[in-house]
Amino acid sequence: MALNVPELRFPEFSGEWEEKQFGNICQIKKSKYNPENEKESLKCIELEHLSQNTGKILGYCDSKGQNSVKNRFEKGDVLFGKLRPYLRKYWLAKFDGVCSSEIWVFDGKEILNDFLFQLIQTNKFNYISNISSGSKMPRSDWKYMKHVKFKIPSNREQEKIASFLSKVDKKIEKLEKKQELWETYKKGMMQKIFSQELRFKDENGEEYPDWEEKRFEEIMEYGKAGGTPTSTNKNFYGGSIPFLSIADMTSQGKFVNYTEKYLTKEGLKSSSAWLVPKNSLIYSIYASVGSVAINKSDISTSQAIFGIILKEKTIKLDYVYYYLLDYQKYIHKFIETGTQGNLNAKTVRSLIIKLPKIGEQAKISYLLSSIDKKIDQLEKELDFNKEFKKGLLQQMFC
Repeated sequence: MALNVPELRFPEFSGEWEEKQFGNICQIKKSKYNPENEKESLKCIELEHLSQNTGKILGYCDSKGQNSVKNRFEKGDVLFGKLRPYLRKYWLAKFDGVCSSEIWVFDGKEILNDFLFQLIQTNKFNYISNISSGSKMPRSDWKYMKHVKFKIPSNREQEKIASFLSKVDKKIEKLEKKQELWETYKKGMMQKIFSQELRFKDENGEEYPDWEEKRFEEIMEYGKAGGTPTSTNKNFYGGSIPFLSIADMTSQGKFVNYTEKYLTKEGLKSSSAWLVPKNSLIYSIYASVGSVAINKSDISTSQAIFGIILKEKTIKLDYVYYYLLDYQKYIHKFIETGTQGNLNAKTVRSLIIKLPKIGEQAKISYLLSSIDKKIDQLEKELDFNKEFKKGLLQQMFC
């Protein structure tokens, strides 16, 4: 029979963990705050202020501005969003305040709150919290949860585990802050570059000539929106031709490397979809209007995406990509009103682009690409550390 011990453990600890019901190791605090009767103003956490699956808050509001009764919490309490628990919204309180009645305020009875905060991130807790009442608005069921048994170590081992995992959390937070700073720096550099506040010089230290203004149709070899074969014909899907959706495009950043769907040759021919050649620009004209990327393989697209093949001799692909990326802040001026804002092909072709000479385009592209590489590197480090944390949660709890 297997011992009640985790797969991964600090060497100074031994012996089995004790199995206890969740309701015996932690309680839900019942203290309330009614904004109509209270004089003090406190920070108020609503569900929308809790980030999904990160353990962070996105902000707060003033308790006196609320209309409903709230739950009180104290610094060190563990907050957990019981409404739609699959969103995994939780936070270790850093200050005293109040929160939505849809948020449970946990306080450990036979468990340290720092350890409890890590425990509620485990797959087991996620599973039991999602055994809920209600279908349209599911809520975690305390009557069920409080009877579920968890294996718990001594306070000293709890402290050690929580401290170690907290250090991993801090490393993730540090990487996220670095990434945010680089993203902000990139936006600032694009603003300076495309407003021409920042200019480059040629190899002889001379100023480059003034930028030209051209319509997009002047720099395109070819440009056209895609199309979608009818979904009812199974012969049109499941082939070898990548078919790009808006969701595929916006989730991948600068380069599009994969798609969820594939078309057959018959499917491609059945609609206005066409094969956009590798290293072209793909530009969103319906949902997420103004999003732009570079495809890294031949690809077909839906009608929500406009494919652009550039005239190569005087145009740098990366330069146009970054220009359009910066241009997103202006694109709302060109969106047609209707059930869903969108651009049409005529509007895309008539958009104005400011073009420096090819040498300056290359220097702009190099600078912004080097920033993107740094951001991508941080993204990979973040992904690694997040997966590392998930693995630790699996191995350090039993």
